[in-house]
Amino acid sequence: KTIAVTGSDGKTTTTTIIAKLLEAAGYHVHLGGNIGRPLLPDIESIQPDDLAVLELSSFQLMTMDTSADIAVVTNLAPNHLDIHKGMEEYIAAKKNIFLYQNAQQKVVLNRDNDSTYSFVPEAKGQVTLFSRQNHLDEGVVLEDGVICVKKDGNTRKVLPITDILLPGVHNIENYQAAIGAVDGLVPDEIIRKFAATFGGVEHRIELVRELDGIDTSRVFVNGGSQGGGLGLACAALNPELIDRAAILYPFLSDFKLVWDLGADEIAYEGLRYYARWFDADEHQQDRWFRQLGYIDSKNFAPMVRCPVLFGTGLDDVICPPQTQCAVYNNLHCAKKRYLFPGYGHEEIPEFDDMLLDFFTSKEAVL
Repeated sequence: KTIAVTGSDGKTTTTTIIAKLLEAAGYHVHLGGNIGRPLLPDIESIQPDDLAVLELSSFQLMTMDTSADIAVVTNLAPNHLDIHKGMEEYIAAKKNIFLYQNAQQKVVLNRDNDSTYSFVPEAKGQVTLFSRQNHLDEGVVLEDGVICVKKDGNTRKVLPITDILLPGVHNIENYQAAIGAVDGLVPDEIIRKFAATFGGVEHRIELVRELDGIDTSRVFVNGGSQGGGLGLACAALNPELIDRAAILYPFLSDFKLVWDLGADEIAYEGLRYYARWFDADEHQQDRWFRQLGYIDSKNFAPMVRCPVLFGTGLDDVICPPQTQCAVYNNLHCAKKRYLFPGYGHEEIPEFDDMLLDFFTSKEAVL
């Protein structure tokens, strides 16, 4: 039997959760695909009762005419459009994971994602929906802080989200998708025990260590690009914990200014692709810029309370300096900015030296 996972985000974590849950339940599992390990070299050793759990990318799915016994689509958003001819081709490739199923097979789809939910009429097998935000009469839902399975008029409480060691609402959805896939194969008690101890895929918000004796008065954040945006978000959302922040060319800042500057390329190319495929006439532009505001570093900045050391490479074409200025100007805390002529979106050794002094001094010196 094959279980395959695809989607724009969450593939690797969801695939890993499914494989490890099945292993904990006693199955002999072969994990591979886009996750980094091809299974073809193992084909002769895979037995009829074994389970193959695969992460599949759009590129792997494009030419497939056989679907998995259990297919999972985590979500869909514009992605890899520099390779695919367009969004239609990207979506068409993803559909192959379930299009060739029969009535006895199953597809697990995200109800909260418009693209994946639109797949329901095309499914030939059984459909299991999961949702973190919507009410469902059947499927995997979140009710009162507990992931539940609704089936045949009954509701089964499977996993309190407080038992999930992995942080983030996206991981609640990853567990919902995995539970939809392994329902009937893995006992609920195994799911709860696993969720409480699974620290994540390597390098994916992986819990490395808990250490007694941490000085909570000296918790600092440091990051550049995406890390810079995340650092600001951490400082904004944890004002009582984060004591200092060193931020270099933060990414995801002032989407509207990026658009007005015509800088919707490279890191921000998703803006252009979204507009082209979903709002060509720009009738909904105000709405999607308003929604993007929820993850805009510029809007997190006013909530930061700790001192901030801020660096900008003036030749940065990935994150335009103007958008970084919008973030800096919205900081109402103690702050200092350094501008680095001749530097783009790259390591700036002078800034590295500054942040060492900034973090190691007893008091934040700006």
